[in-house]
Amino acid sequence: MTEYSNVEEEVSIASNQNLIKGDLKSSILPLLIGIPAGLFSSILNNNYTDRGYLSSEYYFGVAFEFQLLVFFSLLFGIPLFFLESKRFQVSFKELLIGSFICNFICFLMAYGHGYFPLLLMFYLQWLWMCYFWQKKFIPAFRYAIWLSLGLLCGAIAGSIIHLSIF
Repeated sequence: MTEYSNVEEEVSIASNQNLIKGDLKSSILPLLIGIPAGLFSSILNNNYTDRGYLSSEYYFGVAFEFQLLVFFSLLFGIPLFFLESKRFQVSFKELLIGSFICNFICFLMAYGHGYFPLLLMFYLQWLWMCYFWQKKFIPAFRYAIWLSLGLLCGAIAGSIIHLSIF
C-alpha cells in the first residue's frame, strides 16, 4: 500500500513541476520523422552541387552536409515538439529552446569530427537516453534534447538509406 502511495506522490510532484516521463512513442516517433528529413537533405545535397558560397569549395569540407541534416531534422521536428507539448501539457517554448541548443551544439560539432565518430556518438547517446530516461521524470528541456537526438539519428539513417539506394 505504501508503494502505491509513493508512486501517486511522485506523479503529483511531476505534474506540478511540468516533468515528463517518456514512453516508447518518445523513442520511435523522432526516428520515423527524422528519416524523411535525412532523405530530403540528401536529395537536396546531391542534386544541387553548385550552390555558390554554400558548396564544398567555399565552405569547410563536409561540415555543410552534416549541418544540412541537422537543419532539416530540426524543421521536420517542430510539429513533433508541438504535439508533444500538447500531449504532456508543457511549454512549447521550452521544448524549442532545448531543441535549438542541442542542434546548435551539433552544428558546432560538425567542424571537428568526421561522420563516423559523430554517428557513433549520437546513436550511443540516443540509445542511452532511450533506456534510462524512460524510467525517470525529466524536465521538458531534457525531453527536447532526447527528441532532437532521435530526429538527428533518424536523419542520418535516412541519408544513409538515400545514398545506398541512389
